[in-house]
Amino acid sequence: MLSKILLPLICLTSVTLIIPLHAQDSPQDYVNSHNTARAAVGIGPVTWDNTVAVYARNYANQHIGDCRLVHSAGPYGGNLAGSSGNLSGTAAVKLWVDEKVFYDNISSSGAAGKVCGHYTQVVWRNSVRIGIAKVKCNNGGTFITCNYEPPGNYLQDSDSPQDYVNAHNTARAAVGVGLVTWDNTVEAYARNYANQHIGDCRLVHSAGPYGENLAWSSGDLSGIDAVKLWVDEKAFYDYNSSSCVARKNLCTLTIPLHAQDSPKDYVNAHNTARAAVGVGPVTWDNTVAAYARNYANQHMGDCRLVHSAGPYGENLAWSSSDLSGIDAVKLWVDEKAFYDYNSSSCAAGKVCGHYTQVVWRNSVRIGCAKGKCNNGGTFITCNYDPPGNIVGQRPGNYLQSSGFFFLPEKFCFYHGRARKEFSNFSINS
Repeated sequence: MLSKILLPLICLTSVTLIIPLHAQDSPQDYVNSHNTARAAVGIGPVTWDNTVAVYARNYANQHIGDCRLVHSAGPYGGNLAGSSGNLSGTAAVKLWVDEKVFYDNISSSGAAGKVCGHYTQVVWRNSVRIGIAKVKCNNGGTFITCNYEPPGNYLQDSDSPQDYVNAHNTARAAVGVGLVTWDNTVEAYARNYANQHIGDCRLVHSAGPYGENLAWSSGDLSGIDAVKLWVDEKAFYDYNSSSCVARKNLCTLTIPLHAQDSPKDYVNAHNTARAAVGVGPVTWDNTVAAYARNYANQHMGDCRLVHSAGPYGENLAWSSSDLSGIDAVKLWVDEKAFYDYNSSSCAAGKVCGHYTQVVWRNSVRIGCAKGKCNNGGTFITCNYDPPGNIVGQRPGNYLQSSGFFFLPEKFCFYHGRARKEFSNFSINS
């Protein structure tokens, strides 16, 4: 949900790596100068936060070589300051606070052609933890960064976390779906991606580990109004066919498209097949699932069964219409009829590698994702950690020789496509 963006923040600096070069660069100096400005407008105090300070110091150190005032686009609010000579921390805060004269509290905006976002971040009521760092740059200048948790400078009163949550839950309650809650980790990802698009405002999906909705306006747009735009698509959605009216677009890429697409459904389908041949269960892994979802999102435009060639084992499935996750696993498991355990090979002209990956004993963590493609088809990917289908091995055991398990050269099959890897080691049994 990327309609909430932060006002651009820019600021000033001084010193060598982490040692204060000035008598006014201590944590208490920074806290006091912020709290003086906040008290002047009846806002509560900030406190120093070591975690935020570590983030600030890390970013400041990255700019020793150039002293450029470029924001980190991280999970915190940020003010920057720079100087060609030495600049104290308290002087940097004063530069930000001096923007107060350009801020109109009634309209919550700055005077024409003036910047006031640094000041509003300093006095933002909910930004109650700060961390600041100052470095002396190689060119003799000063770079100072101040980070704020939670970040401030939300564009509208209707852009708060509670506003977004309420707007979603109103729509969900209308169709009998449970509530969402705010998650700071997901918010940090959203804020980081929103900051990357301040320069162009293009509606391009991040293809990251989360479901995602985007909204854009040539003028101001509140978070509540963005959610309303998405919810208004309800008129184009047909529940019975789980599809959209022709030429209409369903924005959310990663919502389950079928009642049999939950993590538990994928896990149960795998474990039923594994139990049938005496192999232990798999469990769901969020890291593997994030990888799968990211790759599935990349194929919404074409639905092509092309393997990712990543670090995991992988099974793919496709259908020209809807296909449930359970049915995809069944397609793979049905290859069991073509697998000969004694020879550890498939019947002539048949494929069985999807099945062997499903029941591969050492592949104990899975993550799957499903997407509805632009052409109406379905793309499903399941990834496995560790990967299976090692040539020369059976799903349930390794080749043993002279008291060693040998893995001098291994081939991992991904849906019939082999990838050669070299592992120059042996493990004592």
